[in-house]
Amino acid sequence: MSSFRDAPHPRASDVLTRLDNLQALKHALESALDWLPVSFVLVDRADRLVKTNRPRKTGFNEAMA
Repeated sequence: MSSFRDAPHPRASDVLTRLDNLQALKHALESALDWLPVSFVLVDRADRLVKTNRPRKTGFNEAMA
């Protein structure tokens, strides 16, 4: 059984690249939500989707109609 110390550690540049990719993804998701009406989506301080005003059984296209 190998221990944590035996596992290869990622290089700092790889970690920074992954962090940049995650930040770019977060920005893209936030800008995709910008076109939705404010009453349609409420976002809490942790940037998690907490409530929508559409019924759960309704499809997205039907909700937007």
